[in-house]
Amino acid sequence: GHEQTVTEWELNESKIYPILGQYQKEGYHGLMKRGSHYGGAFLCDGVGLGKTFIGLMLIERLIEYDRKRVALFVPKSVRKTWERELNRYLPNLFGDFSNLAIFNHTDLHRTGDFPERLEKIGQQADVVIIDEAHHFRNTGTQGMGKTKRSRYWNMFDICENKQLFLLTATPINNRLLDLQRMIELFSQRQSSYFSNI
Repeated sequence: GHEQTVTEWELNESKIYPILGQYQKEGYHGLMKRGSHYGGAFLCDGVGLGKTFIGLMLIERLIEYDRKRVALFVPKSVRKTWERELNRYLPNLFGDFSNLAIFNHTDLHRTGDFPERLEKIGQQADVVIIDEAHHFRNTGTQGMGKTKRSRYWNMFDICENKQLFLLTATPINNRLLDLQRMIELFSQRQSSYFSNI
């Protein structure tokens, strides 16, 4: 009659947790703590510190322990890295009958069956994880009338009422407004506070 605690699951069943460094475990625990309180979190670690492995741990926890449906959005240039690591460490979570769907950032403005697929993701996913989230630092066009919507606004719609995790090494690329736009995506609110900076 004992229900396994998350700590017991991490120590006894997780495939990723035992291979994380201590600082990565702290990053993962921080994400989960903030994520449960704020509906998601940012992971802003420098290049080469293992954000992908923390992301893998996050995916494993959300799917295996929490039983959530996860949508992972990655740049096309790193998709093969994510797929390789998922196949290597979490092959049971990656495939046709899993609770993980992977998309490229550029899929957000593709035509064909992508608009319908993304609309379903918006309806069915519990959690959205965005790798290289700094790619969503510009809002672009909201798409009124015949104007095509930017991928920022398509992502904004998908993230509505979702737990959202943003992973980036560079939350500020050019100016503070970069971070503001990601915060607005996270909070689902627009602000003009930093617009003049």
